[in-house]
Amino acid sequence: MKKIFKDIFSKKLLKYIILTTTTFLLGFSIQKIDYIKFKNIILKIYYKDITGPKKVICPKDPFVIAYFGQSNSAGYVKPLSKSEFPKNLLQFDWRTGNCYQYKEPLYGSEGKFGNSITDYALLLAKTIEYPIVIVPFGKAGSSINLWAYGYLYRKFEIVLEQLKLAKLNPHIFLWHQGENDSRSFDADESNFYKVPYFRGPSGSKFMLGMSTIDYEKALSKIINKSKKEFPDSYFGVALASRCGRNKPWESIRIAQRNSSKLFKKVFISADSDSIYGTKYRYDECHFSRLGSIKLGEMYFESTSKLFNFKTFKKVDN
Repeated sequence: MKKIFKDIFSKKLLKYIILTTTTFLLGFSIQKIDYIKFKNIILKIYYKDITGPKKVICPKDPFVIAYFGQSNSAGYVKPLSKSEFPKNLLQFDWRTGNCYQYKEPLYGSEGKFGNSITDYALLLAKTIEYPIVIVPFGKAGSSINLWAYGYLYRKFEIVLEQLKLAKLNPHIFLWHQGENDSRSFDADESNFYKVPYFRGPSGSKFMLGMSTIDYEKALSKIINKSKKEFPDSYFGVALASRCGRNKPWESIRIAQRNSSKLFKKVFISADSDSIYGTKYRYDECHFSRLGSIKLGEMYFESTSKLFNFKTFKKVDN
């Protein structure tokens, strides 16, 4: 009886049980394969490496990029990057105020998948010899109104406070948002007249799209806050408004473009809407790894006009 008990709960079998159970309960996608020999049976197990990134001391005077907006900035890229991350590429967890080696999923993100900042960060890490710190804090499905006037504005303030405490000064803020505030493909004002009695309007068919002036006002408040706390920073705005069956919403795109004219050190970072198709967006909304790579190339091109990355010196304009 003791021998049977020992065999059943051998270390090898326990490893199989723990890894497969953890993978199932946490909902991780398969990333690694291992083989365990148990008596005369070879067990093939599938699991994800759930070891966290290594905690490090936040470097002095690194190149800092703060990245936020909605889901396409919040950790929903599939699949995870298979690249090896260089040691000079780090991430900042705004919750704890700690720095870590770069590893997806990123601690500051909401999603447990890859991040669309990763491929841009890799391009930088191959060019800049200095440490690079990425600060992700996007929120899926968020309206710009939440970032400008709601609870996400307080989150924004907390992130800025944590950066100051860690003595990390962002060189660039990258904003990627607009999809949630665009006009839905099935939206029409006539739908309001069809709402049943004792019911309220709800759903995409009532999402008529935000006006240029309203989006512009909200974005201006967010930009002003970043400028107040970190006046030497640049603020990059992506032209982002499409998701799924929704076409690009020009009212928002105009507001996004206008931001670069209304403020100094504000620039258009990428035309995200131009990256489209299931090859680049696995569900027609969220970026695949290929989509993330194209976005990263756009970010690199636009920011290279501001900084000489080869010598890490700001270009005089």
